Amino acid sequence: MKVGTYKEQTTNQSANQSEKLALEAKGLSINGLCSESVYLSVSETANLFGVSKQAIQKKCQLGRYATRTVTKRGGTAYEILLSSLPAEIQEKYYAELAEAEPSKALELAVANPAAEIAIAKAQMEKELTASAPAELPEADRTHLPKAIADKEVNKKAQAVQEAVNVPAGWLVKKWQEAVAVKYEITYSTLRRWIEKFEKGGVTKLLHQNKVTKRSVKWDEEAVDYLRGLYLKAEHRKMSVKAIYRFMKTEAQRKGWRIGGYGSALLYIKEIENQMSPLIAYRDRGNRGLDNAICPIFRTYADLNPFQIVVGDQHRFDFWVTDEETGKAFRPEGYVWQDLCTRNIYGFSIGKKYDSAMMGEALWVGITIFGKPEQCFTDNGGPETAKYFLDKKSEIGSLNIDYRGNIGNYIADTEDANRQFSGVYADLNITRRLARVRNAKSKMIEGTFRYLEKMLIDNGLPGYVHTLGGNAEENDIDDKEVQRLLEAGKLPTFTEFCTAFIRVCDIYNRRKHHKGLADQARREKLGGAMNLSAMYPLDYLAYRYKNGWKPVRVQEDALKLIFMARAVRKVNHGVITFNNEIYTHETLNNFRNGTAVEIRYRHGDFSCLVVIHNGRYICDAFAVERSSMIDDELTAAKNRAKRELKKKYIEIYKAYVKPVADLRTYSEADLRINELAAEREKLTQNQAVIAAERERLRTQEELEKEQTHIEQRAEAAERKAKERIKAELPERPTYFRSELARYDWCHQYILLGGKVDRQDGEFMERYEREILRDGAESYIMERKIKAMENAG
Repeated sequence: MKVGTYKEQTTNQSANQSEKLALEAKGLSINGLCSESVYLSVSETANLFGVSKQAIQKKCQLGRYATRTVTKRGGTAYEILLSSLPAEIQEKYYAELAEAEPSKALELAVANPAAEIAIAKAQMEKELTASAPAELPEADRTHLPKAIADKEVNKKAQAVQEAVNVPAGWLVKKWQEAVAVKYEITYSTLRRWIEKFEKGGVTKLLHQNKVTKRSVKWDEEAVDYLRGLYLKAEHRKMSVKAIYRFMKTEAQRKGWRIGGYGSALLYIKEIENQMSPLIAYRDRGNRGLDNAICPIFRTYADLNPFQIVVGDQHRFDFWVTDEETGKAFRPEGYVWQDLCTRNIYGFSIGKKYDSAMMGEALWVGITIFGKPEQCFTDNGGPETAKYFLDKKSEIGSLNIDYRGNIGNYIADTEDANRQFSGVYADLNITRRLARVRNAKSKMIEGTFRYLEKMLIDNGLPGYVHTLGGNAEENDIDDKEVQRLLEAGKLPTFTEFCTAFIRVCDIYNRRKHHKGLADQARREKLGGAMNLSAMYPLDYLAYRYKNGWKPVRVQEDALKLIFMARAVRKVNHGVITFNNEIYTHETLNNFRNGTAVEIRYRHGDFSCLVVIHNGRYICDAFAVERSSMIDDELTAAKNRAKRELKKKYIEIYKAYVKPVADLRTYSEADLRINELAAEREKLTQNQAVIAAERERLRTQEELEKEQTHIEQRAEAAERKAKERIKAELPERPTYFRSELARYDWCHQYILLGGKVDRQDGEFMERYEREILRDGAESYIMERKIKAMENAG
């Protein structure tokens, strides 16, 4: 790879602009002595790096450093710009310069901040080396009074003397083992004592012997500055020794009294032990500080059941098999949990979680337990999708009457949230979003751990290896999953879902919840409930007996609410969606460009439910396109269009017939002669028809006429049946109430239709549970009305 060479002009103009600006701010001339004007020869640079001159010349040729060419002894040579060398080499140059030429080093320190720091470091290292305590002489080091007077040291010294004086005929190791047994120590301990004695005499046998130093009291200003150095976020990666070096330089400049490195360690240890929140704020910012201080402890006893449900997504630590492809994958799911009763409220499992999965889980919870008042979720993309709450929508929420055990609940479109759209707006549910990475009140985070442990305890195989765990154990887990997959014993996705449903049921019915028991204990429910076996479903039953009742939502309304939604415009009676054209005759009534809301099942585009101004309009289906060669299809399309046109013409005539013509016409004489000629022609035709009707027929003509009459009667009867069949109403996709569904079924039967098995079972249940005694009278009223309509 070619590397471009540096140019002196480019380097001076762009590489060190910040240093020039700093010099100008200090009032110094940028043309003075600084690192920009310091050039080193090849030999000087080689000495700094500790390499050969040829290596430096090769790097100069490759353009690794900024250089200039000078003439020497009739030839040319490289000179290397100091500021283009690595930082550690520059520091080394400044340190050697401070030792050899202090005056020149001082000039560089004044002109260049980097040189000032490097020279200060070198001086500090020199002072630290000079201030280090000198080692004691050999005599003092091996014959300290404390070592001579210590009984334990004398015992060790006696054992060492016996061990090194090996009698004749003994092996060294055997003799030392015998001495260790005599003094009741191990052989390794005796060998360690011998090594210490040989290195430092009797003094080394002292236990944790240290030379006592006189401690120096730090000035308060110095202590505060040391704390600031250690707590500064920019210094969090620096070592304590480096921080102390800077502290010592600053103390010399300010005239503070400080102690040695050991006393600085004591102050820093004090900061770590007594100021841990400050350390957390330095290392992890505001979130770390929030986690380091005392949290806010919440109680859920003041909540009603399902007043707030908390939800979260989870990728399960299990491998399962896809029934269609046979490949292994890890399922993902979304689970809702009630904050008050801790019941698993609803869940949905699939390959990848999204807003549709969240909606399905919420749908399950509403079907089983009733509608919640608030949903508490993370602040992620699916949780904040327009599918749940669209604040910028101009369509508005759907006005649906929900029938339940506690009366009717209406999502009012005239309230302050009428401009909102989405599942939450349709259900009148409020939303709460957790703080990012700090959701301490979301108990669902820990619930997943219990659910997965229960899955393992219930014998579900295919567990994923632990992230960051023991490599040997993880290898065994991976091999087991591979073996189960190859043998066809890995659970299928359906089997996993079945096991998870069973586990959730166990969690709600038979899993003792410590947090719920503590909550019941604070509510003083010990007399009413068993606090040692506190189950979520039992606590829900207790709250139900004490007045709480669920809010039920009709199933037909839920199907409509949890559909995916979009906004499209009607043009010429059609809607374009997903590269397909949808239509219904009702859409012809809308003006071109009218915005409507469409809803459809996730992944199913066969039918679009059209809603306008919060009201159901129709079910639009994909247009069946005509053909240039299929004459029958073309004829059918034309007939349908003629019928539609005829329908609109009849509607038009019904509106305009009672209205008088407001225009004034001419009163000229009519053409009497033309009228008389037309009357004469009509009279003659009627005479011919009468004569033909009165003429005597032969037997053959009578038989033909009889056959013709019978054929006409059969054709009329067939057309009547087809007309009755055509007049049978189409079954709506959704009914707004059970009464509407029951009424439609009766009308369908009375018009000659036959309902399917599901509608038949529904009619029997509705008559048995809802109408009760009024069922017969209702049926009789409908029959009488139908007979009256039929004449």
